[in-house]
Amino acid sequence: MLSHGFWERRFGRRSSAIGEPSILNGRTFTIIEVAPKDFRGTEVGETPDVFAPMAMQPVLMPSGGNPLEQPRNNWLRIIGRVKRSVEVQQAEVELTSQLQTYRGEVLKDRDLRNQRVTLLPGSAGISSLRTRYSRPLAVLMGVMVLVLLIACANITNLSLGRAAARQKEVAIRLSLGASRARVVRQLLTESALLAIAGGAAGLVLARLGRDALLTYVPADQYLSAPLDRGVLLFTMGVTVAAALLVGLVPAFGTTKVDVAPVLKDRSVSKSSPARFRRGLVIFQVSVSLVVIVGAVLFTRSFNGLLSTETGFARENVLVATVDLPAERSTNVYPRLLEQLKQLPGIIAAAAADSAPLGTNMGWNVYVPGYRAGPNEPRSSPWGERRLAGLL
Repeated sequence: MLSHGFWERRFGRRSSAIGEPSILNGRTFTIIEVAPKDFRGTEVGETPDVFAPMAMQPVLMPSGGNPLEQPRNNWLRIIGRVKRSVEVQQAEVELTSQLQTYRGEVLKDRDLRNQRVTLLPGSAGISSLRTRYSRPLAVLMGVMVLVLLIACANITNLSLGRAAARQKEVAIRLSLGASRARVVRQLLTESALLAIAGGAAGLVLARLGRDALLTYVPADQYLSAPLDRGVLLFTMGVTVAAALLVGLVPAFGTTKVDVAPVLKDRSVSKSSPARFRRGLVIFQVSVSLVVIVGAVLFTRSFNGLLSTETGFARENVLVATVDLPAERSTNVYPRLLEQLKQLPGIIAAAAADSAPLGTNMGWNVYVPGYRAGPNEPRSSPWGERRLAGLL
């Protein structure tokens, strides 16, 4: 099955492509279907062009053996649909029992105390990015909430000043028979219009910021951040909350005016609004200080990461991914490297199965005659590859 994007690029959206033969790793397959436009597999960030049955893995990758017959080879991500009549906890207990039975009888594992199955929601696909970036995004969301509170406090303070200037107008409305509830609704409507304008501007900035951030995603990955119904509902909820937070205090404070003194242009002093406004200023300064300190620390940490010595020159380095079967890579890679080295402007070229700082895998490194200390690590990321390059 072809992805929709690959079908457009390679076959020009031809419907006759279905049923045609296609060669993958030297094997002939038949194209049976084109995936929907929005379907890009179950792995978030991955964009496969071709989908093949899992049973064809030994045929497409014969050098790696048949993982389907290797019980200790962890390479599958399983997605299932739970029946509506079955609770998630019940399914976890049943699957944990089956796992422990399998590992005890087939794999002969003895320690099964920590072996259990945990089911996670799969409607949004499988993503290691979600696990990796959930905490930083939560921190970013917290900072956004603090900034929103600062903006609300600032606008509330401005609204209180504007409400003080409109005391005579409100007094006239009340003297003409308008109820306090009606005046409050009018003032809340004005605050709601201001909040709606801010929410609309926020959606525009979110669209521009999303497009700018997605440009930093590697070319071989795909991430989408659509402004869908969930985003719109969240924006509406934040807009309503901001309108109530900004408009309620000035509205109720303005309608509690003494009508007769205000109409006679007599000054009415109230200490409560003044204390509340001073409290808002103190709140803004305090929260702003927290946000500024956090931003400074984040900037220092980011600059420290950029200036960290990685052990290799990072300037003018290009990385390309080439996926070949093992039986062909032995002859192709040396010739490819020689051709690259002969190109004008190429200083050096090398091949590796993982780029530096691009993987969290590790291999044990053993040095003959050397015994590691009690607190010394016994494994190093891409250690074998670095030693091979140095030797």
